[in-house]
Amino acid sequence: MSQFSAPWTGFPGNNTSYLIGGEDVDSGINQIAYTAQFGNGVSAALSLEEASGLNGAAPVSSYSRAPLYDVTSGYTPASNWGGTNVPDIVGQVRVDQAWGIFQASALAHQLRAGPYGYYGGGVGAPHPDDAWGFAAQLALSLKNLPTGAGDTINLSVGYANGASRNIIGGVSPDSLQIWGGGNSRVAYAYSSDGVFGAGGSIQKTEAWGLRGAFNHNWDAHWSSSLFGSYTQVRYNDTAKALLAGTSICSGLLACNPDFNISQLGLLTKWTPVKNLTFSGEVMYTYIDQKNVGVTPIGGALLASEGTWTFGVRAQRNF
Repeated sequence: MSQFSAPWTGFPGNNTSYLIGGEDVDSGINQIAYTAQFGNGVSAALSLEEASGLNGAAPVSSYSRAPLYDVTSGYTPASNWGGTNVPDIVGQVRVDQAWGIFQASALAHQLRAGPYGYYGGGVGAPHPDDAWGFAAQLALSLKNLPTGAGDTINLSVGYANGASRNIIGGVSPDSLQIWGGGNSRVAYAYSSDGVFGAGGSIQKTEAWGLRGAFNHNWDAHWSSSLFGSYTQVRYNDTAKALLAGTSICSGLLACNPDFNISQLGLLTKWTPVKNLTFSGEVMYTYIDQKNVGVTPIGGALLASEGTWTFGVRAQRNF
């Protein structure tokens, strides 16, 4: 896991890998890290971490970065990453006590456009200057609650500027769709690290998220978790103007790729014997999207939409 990740990574109380609102990396990250212990449960870590998780243009892990949209082709935006020549720089301070855990982490991430310059250019063609994105996160776990032995509350809040994967993405996709009304309505949501056009600089995308859970033990065999998240993604006015001429916003009455996502779920676990757990989970996800008009793909009306997901799991530990 990254030194940036919350102590419970993307799982404050859920089974699903699609609870967004914070970093969600479950494949491990190549890194060089140093951790100093100061006593009384206080520690600090500094790491240099694999930045992109890309192999050419194909993502190979859950820590692949969000798209860096090049819109200089006019209609179809393409992710034009040039990889990185500087690893992500990550710092963490953590306090472990009987009452719980507090952690603060921060990350600096290089934004670098593709080696072929602006879309359609050849090797050495002009391209935007490199930029730096960053993300910061606070995480808190409370233990020894009056509601029962082993109960916990896990919370995290984070902000990213040009480093959206630390809020949305990773295991979860960078673009989402929810269809409704017999496919007559659709909510679109597109995340990115940034947007650039011909002759311009990288316009960094902002994102912030809140994610958490209350975990309660009913008895030695039954437990439940109430979990949820809230996420916002925002594009500045320059980025919106660039995207207005692309397929993302073609023909719309108003091009505004900003969006919010709310999620709420309940997980219940039954452990009849040690190391064997059966669980059932339900979650509602709602995309509040801001574009106005009819999508050119299928002629569906753009609207805010929600959906239910369900899951069951049997887990045996050896």
